[in-house]
Amino acid sequence: MNLPAGLCDNNLEVFMHEGILKASFDGKIQLFDDLPEDIKTIFLDYMLENPTAIKSMHSMGKSDINEMLIQYVSCRFGGFDNNPDLNPETQKLLPEYWDCGHRNACPFEGKICEMVKVGDTYLTKREIMVIQEIALGFPDKNAADKLHISELTFVVHKRNIYAKMGINSKTELVTFAIKNNIVSL
Repeated sequence: MNLPAGLCDNNLEVFMHEGILKASFDGKIQLFDDLPEDIKTIFLDYMLENPTAIKSMHSMGKSDINEMLIQYVSCRFGGFDNNPDLNPETQKLLPEYWDCGHRNACPFEGKICEMVKVGDTYLTKREIMVIQEIALGFPDKNAADKLHISELTFVVHKRNIYAKMGINSKTELVTFAIKNNIVSL
Protein backbone atom coordinates (compact mmCIF):
# COMPACT_ATOMS: atom_id res chain seq x y z
CA MET A 1 0.00 0.00 0.00
CA ASN A 2 1.32 3.45 -0.98
CA LEU A 3 0.88 5.88 1.88
CA PRO A 4 1.18 9.63 1.32
CA ALA A 5 4.62 11.14 1.72
CA GLY A 6 5.26 12.32 5.26
CA LEU A 7 3.02 9.87 7.06
CA CYS A 8 5.49 7.02 7.38
CA ASP A 9 8.70 8.51 6.00
CA ASN A 10 10.78 11.68 6.41
CA ASN A 11 9.34 13.42 3.34
CA LEU A 12 6.70 16.10 3.12
CA GLU A 13 3.65 16.46 0.85
CA VAL A 14 1.93 19.86 0.66
CA PHE A 15 -1.67 20.08 -0.52
CA MET A 16 -4.66 22.36 -0.63
CA HIS A 17 -7.77 21.09 1.13
CA GLU A 18 -10.93 23.19 1.23
CA GLY A 19 -8.90 26.32 0.53
CA ILE A 20 -6.38 25.69 3.32
CA LEU A 21 -2.73 24.79 2.74
CA LYS A 22 -1.81 21.65 4.67
CA ALA A 23 1.03 19.14 4.74
CA SER A 24 1.58 15.53 5.62
CA PHE A 25 4.77 15.53 7.64
CA ASP A 26 6.19 13.85 10.71
CA GLY A 27 3.46 11.22 10.72
CA LYS A 28 0.49 13.58 10.69
CA ILE A 29 -1.53 16.04 8.63
CA GLN A 30 -0.97 19.61 9.77
CA LEU A 31 -1.45 23.19 8.66
CA PHE A 32 1.41 24.54 6.57
CA ASP A 33 1.75 27.39 9.10
CA ASP A 34 2.37 24.82 11.85
CA LEU A 35 5.36 23.21 10.11
CA PRO A 36 8.77 23.68 11.78
CA GLU A 37 10.44 26.98 10.89
CA ASP A 38 13.41 25.26 9.21
CA ILE A 39 11.00 23.52 6.81
CA LYS A 40 9.12 26.73 6.03
CA THR A 41 12.48 28.47 5.48
CA ILE A 42 13.33 25.97 2.71
CA PHE A 43 10.12 26.98 0.91
CA LEU A 44 10.74 30.69 1.63
CA ASP A 45 14.27 30.55 0.20
CA TYR A 46 12.89 28.84 -2.90
CA MET A 47 10.26 31.58 -3.29
CA LEU A 48 12.86 34.32 -2.86
CA GLU A 49 14.77 32.86 -5.83
CA ASN A 50 11.80 33.78 -8.04
CA PRO A 51 11.61 37.59 -8.33
CA THR A 52 8.93 37.37 -11.05
CA ALA A 53 6.59 35.61 -8.63
CA ILE A 54 7.31 38.07 -5.85
CA LYS A 55 6.76 41.05 -8.15
CA SER A 56 3.50 39.50 -9.36
CA MET A 57 2.23 38.98 -5.84
CA HIS A 58 3.14 42.55 -4.90
CA SER A 59 1.28 43.87 -7.93
CA MET A 60 -1.79 41.87 -6.85
CA GLY A 61 -1.74 43.44 -3.39
CA LYS A 62 0.08 40.73 -1.44
CA SER A 63 2.79 42.25 0.72
CA ASP A 64 2.79 40.13 3.88
CA ILE A 65 5.63 37.61 3.51
CA ASN A 66 3.62 34.77 5.10
CA GLU A 67 0.64 35.46 2.83
CA MET A 68 2.97 35.49 -0.16
CA LEU A 69 4.57 32.22 0.95
CA ILE A 70 1.19 30.51 1.32
CA GLN A 71 0.17 31.70 -2.17
CA TYR A 72 3.47 30.64 -3.71
CA VAL A 73 3.54 27.21 -2.09
CA SER A 74 -0.12 26.53 -2.90
CA CYS A 75 0.47 27.41 -6.58
CA ARG A 76 3.68 25.42 -6.93
CA PHE A 77 3.05 22.44 -4.63
CA GLY A 78 -0.68 22.35 -3.78
CA GLY A 79 -1.71 19.12 -5.47
CA PHE A 80 -2.04 15.91 -3.49
CA ASP A 81 -0.25 13.39 -5.69
CA ASN A 82 1.49 10.97 -3.29
CA ASN A 83 4.85 12.23 -4.56
CA PRO A 84 6.87 14.08 -1.93
CA ASP A 85 7.24 17.82 -2.45
CA LEU A 86 10.21 18.00 -0.10
CA ASN A 87 12.85 15.64 1.16
CA PRO A 88 14.05 17.47 4.32
CA GLU A 89 17.33 15.55 4.44
CA THR A 90 18.43 16.70 0.98
CA GLN A 91 16.31 19.88 1.13
CA LYS A 92 15.28 19.12 -2.43
CA LEU A 93 11.94 20.62 -3.47
CA LEU A 94 9.93 19.04 -6.28
CA PRO A 95 7.32 21.51 -7.57
CA GLU A 96 4.38 20.07 -9.43
CA TYR A 97 1.74 20.94 -11.94
CA TRP A 98 -1.70 20.65 -10.44
CA ASP A 99 -5.07 21.88 -11.56
CA CYS A 100 -6.12 24.30 -8.87
CA GLY A 101 -9.42 24.99 -10.61
CA HIS A 102 -8.40 28.53 -11.59
CA ARG A 103 -6.52 27.67 -14.78
CA ASN A 104 -6.93 30.39 -17.46
CA ALA A 105 -8.50 32.76 -14.92
CA CYS A 106 -5.81 33.18 -12.27
CA PRO A 107 -3.84 36.44 -12.04
CA PHE A 108 -0.79 34.46 -10.90
CA GLU A 109 -0.87 31.98 -13.79
CA GLY A 110 2.48 31.81 -15.54
CA LYS A 111 4.08 33.94 -12.87
CA ILE A 112 4.03 31.44 -10.03
CA CYS A 113 2.99 28.17 -11.67
CA GLU A 114 5.65 28.49 -14.35
CA MET A 115 5.54 24.82 -15.26
CA VAL A 116 2.65 25.48 -17.62
CA LYS A 117 4.79 28.03 -19.44
CA VAL A 118 6.27 26.97 -22.76
CA GLY A 119 8.65 29.50 -24.29
CA ASP A 120 6.83 32.83 -24.35
CA THR A 121 3.36 31.31 -24.09
CA TYR A 122 1.37 29.06 -21.78
CA LEU A 123 -0.35 25.74 -22.10
CA THR A 124 -4.11 26.05 -21.74
CA LYS A 125 -6.17 23.84 -19.44
CA ARG A 126 -7.44 21.91 -22.49
CA GLU A 127 -3.87 21.47 -23.79
CA ILE A 128 -2.82 20.06 -20.41
CA MET A 129 -5.73 17.61 -20.60
CA VAL A 130 -4.71 16.56 -24.13
CA ILE A 131 -1.08 16.12 -23.01
CA GLN A 132 -2.24 13.92 -20.13
CA GLU A 133 -4.22 11.69 -22.47
CA ILE A 134 -1.34 11.42 -24.96
CA ALA A 135 1.16 10.66 -22.18
CA LEU A 136 -1.10 7.94 -20.80
CA GLY A 137 -0.97 6.25 -24.20
CA PHE A 138 -4.61 6.45 -25.21
CA PRO A 139 -5.31 6.31 -28.96
CA ASP A 140 -6.55 9.65 -30.34
CA LYS A 141 -10.14 8.41 -30.71
CA ASN A 142 -10.36 7.12 -27.13
CA ALA A 143 -8.69 10.24 -25.71
CA ALA A 144 -11.04 12.48 -27.71
CA ASP A 145 -14.06 10.54 -26.45
CA LYS A 146 -12.82 10.83 -22.86
CA LEU A 147 -12.46 14.62 -23.29
CA HIS A 148 -15.86 14.87 -25.06
CA ILE A 149 -14.35 16.37 -28.21
CA SER A 150 -14.12 15.10 -31.76
CA GLU A 151 -11.09 13.15 -32.88
CA LEU A 152 -10.32 15.93 -35.38
CA THR A 153 -10.35 18.54 -32.61
CA PHE A 154 -8.05 16.33 -30.54
CA VAL A 155 -5.62 15.99 -33.46
CA VAL A 156 -5.66 19.78 -33.97
CA HIS A 157 -4.90 20.31 -30.27
CA LYS A 158 -2.09 17.77 -30.50
CA ARG A 159 -0.59 19.47 -33.57
CA ASN A 160 -0.82 22.89 -31.87
CA ILE A 161 0.84 21.55 -28.72
CA TYR A 162 3.74 20.05 -30.69
CA ALA A 163 4.19 23.37 -32.54
CA LYS A 164 3.93 25.43 -29.36
CA MET A 165 6.50 23.24 -27.64
CA GLY A 166 8.76 22.90 -30.68
CA ILE A 167 8.77 19.11 -30.46
CA ASN A 168 8.29 16.35 -32.99
CA SER A 169 7.59 13.19 -31.03
CA LYS A 170 5.41 11.63 -28.41
CA THR A 171 8.57 10.71 -26.48
CA GLU A 172 9.50 14.39 -26.14
CA LEU A 173 5.95 15.20 -25.05
CA VAL A 174 5.88 12.44 -22.43
CA THR A 175 9.31 13.49 -21.14
CA PHE A 176 8.06 17.07 -20.76
CA ALA A 177 4.85 15.89 -19.06
CA ILE A 178 6.73 13.75 -16.53
CA LYS A 179 9.41 16.38 -15.87
CA ASN A 180 6.73 19.00 -15.20
CA ASN A 181 4.46 16.72 -13.14
CA ILE A 182 1.63 16.94 -15.65
CA VAL A 183 1.52 13.15 -15.39
CA SER A 184 3.21 10.72 -13.06
CA LEU A 185 3.85 7.26 -14.36
